Amino acid sequence: MWKEVTMDTVNLILVLLAALVNLATAIMVVRLRTVVLGAAENIMKVEKATNSMQDALVAATAKASLGEGLAQGRAESTAREQQQREK
Repeated sequence: MWKEVTMDTVNLILVLLAALVNLATAIMVVRLRTVVLGAAENIMKVEKATNSMQDALVAATAKASLGEGLAQGRAESTAREQQQREK
């Protein structure tokens, strides 16, 4: 039985094995790409959420700062008015 194996048969088997290896590699690349793209999408979602939180924090800080500035301005104005009344 093994005596009938020719070089053509061996070459055909090698070509088929190479094709199977290429196919397996392509499948692994597609799976890896899917995983990487999924992770990248999740990272972008987290980044957008983080940016939104950061924007909200900046806005809240600005409002608080404005409120402090207004309160300080009122206090200074009141202090000046009292000084003028005392004179």
